[in-house]
Amino acid sequence: MILIIIGLAVLVFYAWYRIGIWRKKLKKETSEAELKLHKAFTGLADEVKKQIVMFDGQETLNEKEQAIYEKLKKALNASEKVIQKEIDDIDEEFKKSFLKRLIFWK
Repeated sequence: MILIIIGLAVLVFYAWYRIGIWRKKLKKETSEAELKLHKAFTGLADEVKKQIVMFDGQETLNEKEQAIYEKLKKALNASEKVIQKEIDDIDEEFKKSFLKRLIFWK
């Protein structure tokens, strides 16, 4: 009987250890995705501005081009917020206790 209890305790601790490793890996991947997201959107916004400037060969933007640039920048920021929210939601899931999720089955 004691051997069974010890075996179950070892099994529980091993499972807890493996879950910890899994959570760390997922957290790392989420962080990397977030960094790449910010890099991509910054580069995209810079490229949009360059393309608008190159459109007519001027160094500054006229009112129409500035309006287009601002709309594109706003769209990029909105897209980034949506994706960032999804990353934050994933991050929140990691913060929840595994046992709580298991007990309440959410």
